[in-house]
Amino acid sequence: MVRVKSKTSVLAAALLVSVTALAAQTIYYQASGVSKFRYFKNNDGLNVAEKSIQNYDVVQDWGSDSGLYLVDSLLTRQEYTNADGINGTIKWTVRGGNNFSTPLYTKSETATDFGFSDVGSYMLTSLDGCCAAMAGYRLYDVPTGKLIISFNDFTNSEVVRHPFALEVPNSKLGYRFLGVISGDSTRDLDFQTPAQGMANALLLKYASKTQFFQRLQVDMVAKPGWAISVLDAQFEADPSAPNSDKIEFRNGIATMWNIDGATDANAIQGVQLRLVLNAGDDDKTVIIPIVNDRLNLDKAQIPEGVSIKSIPF
Repeated sequence: MVRVKSKTSVLAAALLVSVTALAAQTIYYQASGVSKFRYFKNNDGLNVAEKSIQNYDVVQDWGSDSGLYLVDSLLTRQEYTNADGINGTIKWTVRGGNNFSTPLYTKSETATDFGFSDVGSYMLTSLDGCCAAMAGYRLYDVPTGKLIISFNDFTNSEVVRHPFALEVPNSKLGYRFLGVISGDSTRDLDFQTPAQGMANALLLKYASKTQFFQRLQVDMVAKPGWAISVLDAQFEADPSAPNSDKIEFRNGIATMWNIDGATDANAIQGVQLRLVLNAGDDDKTVIIPIVNDRLNLDKAQIPEGVSIKSIPF
């Protein structure tokens, strides 16, 4: 004789499995938030589409004893529908410790986007602007909240995940970051007075996760009525350095196989920054090599009409 289970008994068995599975769960930590949208006219008569996005992201820090961090973020972004322009703010809280039991810090700033790096336990905020302004990015260390570096993107990436970066494979030497900031940036334009007869062109910032190394200012002569344009900014191999042909370049990251496994930071060399600027006359090409883990002005190629100086940070 063949027995056929009734629908009632099958449903009861399924419910029993579901309840048993639910009872077996252990909730270590939980949180909830609300995302919102509104469309309104502000006091200036501009129509504003505003959205607030609540998000939770878990970040793995392979170099930390704690390992996991929870980033609780709220991004509020306002876009105008009858004018150019965008505004926004970001607020984030980071938790760590056993099962995210410890609140570590809370930060907030003006920003229009928020994301995470692909080169370590870092997060980025960005501030878009109007017209030809370049979005200003900031790279933060998730475990500590420390601002590592600010930069503009010159790689034409669809999604920006990092500034220019140097990576030494099979080494405990951490990433080196190079931030290039143009005079068109939406933020962090901490220029000093330009050289006589010149205008501010670029800021160059060089840092690691633990230390800020250098800040350089690039000035140049601009033709009357002309603004300075950065036509190109990229890493390339320094042909004067040994084995620089082994370096791999990908999306603004230089993987330095020429010093594979290095333990001394002074070994960091073989990459140079190439800049092409224009201010109404001929293009000006600037080349600054990285030697002994520093941007080396003594060996730099600086054309007439361009000045580079080290400034305090």
